Amino acid sequence: PLAIQRRGLVSCLEWLGGTISDYQGPIVSNDLSDKISKSLFLEIWKDVLAKLPRFNAVLLENQPEYINKQKNPFMHLPCEPHASSAYFTQISGTLDSFLKEKRSSKSRSTERRKFRRLAEHGTLEFVVTANEEVIDSTLDTMFEQKSESYREMGVTDLFEQSIYRDFFKSMTEHYVRDGFIQLCALKLDEQILATHWGMVFKNRFYFFMPTYARGELARYAPGNLLMQHMFDWCLSNDVQIFDFTVGDEPYKKFWCDERLDLYNSS
Repeated sequence: PLAIQRRGLVSCLEWLGGTISDYQGPIVSNDLSDKISKSLFLEIWKDVLAKLPRFNAVLLENQPEYINKQKNPFMHLPCEPHASSAYFTQISGTLDSFLKEKRSSKSRSTERRKFRRLAEHGTLEFVVTANEEVIDSTLDTMFEQKSESYREMGVTDLFEQSIYRDFFKSMTEHYVRDGFIQLCALKLDEQILATHWGMVFKNRFYFFMPTYARGELARYAPGNLLMQHMFDWCLSNDVQIFDFTVGDEPYKKFWCDERLDLYNSS
């Protein structure tokens, strides 16, 4: 799954996915390590490079060391650590037992107090969307909330470009009904306070695109409440791993007990 992309005046060989892919790498068989040695892989890779259209540089980023317990063969190339790691946690039992394991009694008490105060403003509802009309309105709210977040951070707003909005809409329309894509929201009456767009694959939940509304109610941590509903949804749907994906945000370390280091090759 490779692409050649222009970066300024340079054409780079990269993994497909780019900005909207946290994990990048090859598709591998379950017995890859038994079939392909380092020397054979390097021969194959040399042959692949010779057959590709011309490019100036190789830039393969966000690569995990292992893929489905198989050694990523691209680790045989010169690599350096990616700037950020990924984090995930095993999830089991009940929501209450999971929260007790991960959070102190003081933290849980503070969160419950915030959630009670939020509930005083109206009726709270956790919604997992599948209806086409609801999907469109939820995604539009997600784009708006995420764009505001990007502006606050002073980084490029992906959703200023229609290609990214179209990608998320197309993926959701095609895959939300079979469970690969999960789109959910926390609503207060008819107002969407927080959303999340993620994926579920092989009993692993990928926490990918969280958003929340700014304003007075943000102080009650609606995004945190939505995430706890998502934990409960995972526990009810036999999900065993909650993957917070790439990023060293401090809150992830409260929840996660495992880290996944990523590597770049150039």
